[in-house]
Amino acid sequence: MQLVMTNQKMYRFLDVVCPFCGLLCDDLSLQNESDSFHIDSSNCPLSKTSFLEASTRTALKPRVNGKFVTRKTAIQAAVNLISNAELPLITGLMTDVAGTRNALTLAEYSHATIDQYSNRAFGINASHIQTNGGYFTTLSETRNRADMLVLIGPQMQKKFPRLIEILDFSNPDNSRLKRPRKIAVIGEPCEEFATIVEQIDVSASIECDLQQSGHLISVIQNQMEKRKDRAPITHNFSNSAIQSIVQALNQSDYAVFVWASEEFSFPLGDLIVDSIFRLIDVINQSRRAAGLMLTTTPSTTTANAVSTWRYGKPLPLSFRSGSPEHHPDYYGWDSIINRGDTDLVIWVGGLDHSVEMPDCSMQKISLSSRDSENADVFIPIAIPGLDHDAHLFRTDLTLAHYLKNLHMNDGYSAAETLEEIYSQLKC
Repeated sequence: MQLVMTNQKMYRFLDVVCPFCGLLCDDLSLQNESDSFHIDSSNCPLSKTSFLEASTRTALKPRVNGKFVTRKTAIQAAVNLISNAELPLITGLMTDVAGTRNALTLAEYSHATIDQYSNRAFGINASHIQTNGGYFTTLSETRNRADMLVLIGPQMQKKFPRLIEILDFSNPDNSRLKRPRKIAVIGEPCEEFATIVEQIDVSASIECDLQQSGHLISVIQNQMEKRKDRAPITHNFSNSAIQSIVQALNQSDYAVFVWASEEFSFPLGDLIVDSIFRLIDVINQSRRAAGLMLTTTPSTTTANAVSTWRYGKPLPLSFRSGSPEHHPDYYGWDSIINRGDTDLVIWVGGLDHSVEMPDCSMQKISLSSRDSENADVFIPIAIPGLDHDAHLFRTDLTLAHYLKNLHMNDGYSAAETLEEIYSQLKC
């Protein structure tokens, strides 16, 4: 990142990394005027809105039982709650590499269970790889080699506004490829779906409920295999649209199926992922195809990468026995809260302001850049990459971006706050 001073009251930051979606675009130009940050190099509405909101947020103060206190008092109150807890749960983990490391250290010391807020959806895809294997690709390979995208889910354009641009599919003619690039879209009939179809040169589109997309993909698979026992079309799908997708896939050299993991977090969502990879297997018999799973927040991939480095296991982990135990369902943060298997919830926020701390009857500690009025102890923390230096993993896990401090607000990072709590617990 470069800092350019245009005049005494205005600064411009070049090559800034945006932490507000899993793509981690690193080519932003930010202008700081009168302590307000504006993006002047991108048409991404998500980054524009998020940077502006982050730069104009009001300073938060620590609270204990609803009363404003000093940071030192709030830290001590958090230490007391953790010391007296028998079954603590650490979740949220909307933070960077350093914050995740210190959260894992605290979990190990306090014999807590730890899980990332969006990890349930991330685990749906991981479970398929663990049982059946699968062909995955990266953003870079998709940009350089793929000639067809199949976007599955209605929120792609909203959650990843620059996806088509980053993958270089906005221009169908690419000199590196033999064929013009094509895009097919499968998703629910909604405003976001209509936006994709209107703004992008789509070769084929099929409107269907996301829960029905697994059946639709199976129909496409059977037609590509030319099987006599084809799966019947039990839903009102357009046969001509199905044939258009089948024809485009048959003509492609390298097709990539793209979806957001968080959209498949409903029951049996893993079966849709299984259908996608079965279709990919069929295509790979004669040409090339792969899957590209996206995460809406880079903290999901970051948390799992750090956990795997350190313990050889992804999240969730439980340290109740003294050693890390992994079980994707039993130790999931929502499962633990629903069955009342915790007496203290420690929430580590920072990045995603759209996610609130879960409302539950247990005692709660919130370390967040968003105010948490229902927490017994609230300690404000800074936003990674905006208020302090940070490292975050991109959605395809191939790159850890370094985000340099923009000095938007003063404050302690999640890593520093967790370190203080841990240090006092050891005393």
